[in-house]
Amino acid sequence: MASGLLGWPPNIFWKSTPHEFFASLEERTKSNSPNDKSEGEEDFAQFRAKLERANVI
Repeated sequence: MASGLLGWPPNIFWKSTPHEFFASLEERTKSNSPNDKSEGEEDFAQFRAKLERANVI
């Protein structure tokens, strides 16, 4: 899932906490929602940027 759906390489998956993993999945599924796709994608990008700033990914 992390590799395919989130695009995470294995080392990022193993560094992430369960909270980070499930929060990322939640945001990713929101971004695939037909109702608010653009808003969900923006939220996911912001969340991913926070993870990158924290050196998680």
